[in-house]
Amino acid sequence: MEIREDSLRPPALEAEARRLFEDDVRRLLLRRNEFVSVNCPACEMVGAVPQFEKNGFEFHECAACGTLFVSPRPTSELLAQYYGEGAAGRFWNRCVFPASAPVRRELIFRVRVELVAQVIGRKPVETLVDVGAGFGWFASLCREAGLARRVIAVEPNRELAASCREVEGVEVIEAPIEHAYETLDADVITSFELIEHTFEPRAFLDACRRRLRPGGLFVCTTPNWSGFDVALLRERSDNVTGPNHLQLFTPGSLRQALQRAGFREIKVSTPGQLDVDILRNKMLTGVFQPSELPFFGPLICEGSSELRRELQAWLGKHGLSSNMMAVARAVMS
Repeated sequence: MEIREDSLRPPALEAEARRLFEDDVRRLLLRRNEFVSVNCPACEMVGAVPQFEKNGFEFHECAACGTLFVSPRPTSELLAQYYGEGAAGRFWNRCVFPASAPVRRELIFRVRVELVAQVIGRKPVETLVDVGAGFGWFASLCREAGLARRVIAVEPNRELAASCREVEGVEVIEAPIEHAYETLDADVITSFELIEHTFEPRAFLDACRRRLRPGGLFVCTTPNWSGFDVALLRERSDNVTGPNHLQLFTPGSLRQALQRAGFREIKVSTPGQLDVDILRNKMLTGVFQPSELPFFGPLICEGSSELRRELQAWLGKHGLSSNMMAVARAVMS
């Protein structure tokens, strides 16, 4: 089965999800006076360059490391309220994710299990913690694959934590990792598509490192600001959206953020699968014109599916996809 963007976000549900998101954002922006300005979330340098405004949020690019980030941004308290009470989040959890569950489970989460298995080896570790566990699909597949003797799902959302509790053999912590007890002593901590949502990535990474045993592994995925479709689309990319994505790292800046948080032996790859499909869909809907990408634009829009598959594989192989994965080892301070 080939993964496609419309199989993850069914068009029949997309319009309602967008309407609810816009309503949630309008309510949040009424409290703009409570937003706070921040330095670069990756290297903490001052002096970022304004890039554009989108959905009422100002995006800046760090002149030192190239990270794109929102500033000023909602406080952590405002973000907790936005995610906990927002109608768009409930709609995604109750409608969009269940509608796309078979595809997500098989073509995203099972692939992630395979990637993690390659990193840690086939011998089961003692404890694996999945942070931002959602419906518990990854945790469930980890149990199925026998990756760990003990699997813990960390999920602060009440509805999603309830779904995780339905997964046999998975322990659940209903709290952010920053507030979870510090005696986890995990061998592996995973976090998929979460760090870009966090108010303070350094605090998030510090919390993950402290809950790993010495030498334990941290595995995360996140959008890549310098990746193919995001770099071309910029503010037209669905990955560039406040307040959901407060920062988009590059491979270099993600590595720097991990180093500053005490991780070593850092490896960053780009196993993304959707760059070409996303860009083609933007062309077909008129958001991006093929002429904006000479030579390749018409080929992507009108060429064969085989050509698009080969281009996507090439992007991943050479570190150019817009989805990246980092693997790092914890060093205790």
